[in-house]
Amino acid sequence: MHAGIREQISQVPTTDEIYRLIATVREGSSSPERIDALVHLGASRDPRAVTPIAECCRDEDTDIRRSAIRALHQVKSVRSIPALVERLKDRNEDIVIRKEAAAALADIRAFHTLEPLVELSLDPTEDPEIRILVALMLGRNGKR
Repeated sequence: MHAGIREQISQVPTTDEIYRLIATVREGSSSPERIDALVHLGASRDPRAVTPIAECCRDEDTDIRRSAIRALHQVKSVRSIPALVERLKDRNEDIVIRKEAAAALADIRAFHTLEPLVELSLDPTEDPEIRILVALMLGRNGKR
């Protein structure tokens, strides 16, 4: 077996590791511990992680929410769309998190992500930064 392939296989989390990371995300004792678990779950791209990661999008800790959005962006599952749309549409949410949610939605490239993105890009009451970013992402997706 090629050394690079062997290294990639050894980096793929086992089922036990995935469930350990999921437990840490849900019940971890500290934010850094939970953020680390979110990073690893996102990198794993394991579909079993979508629901627990999406749950973290509502966490009271801004860093947890941001890490959850980033993890969902890596997983690119259509099952993450409701959590991403919720963060994107929450005008009380940190602008950086909203932008990352928009980027994640645009990269999922499923038909039903288009409607909320188009809505936001056309909403005159929306933050101009969000409108411009969403419009750019919609244009980028149209060129692929």
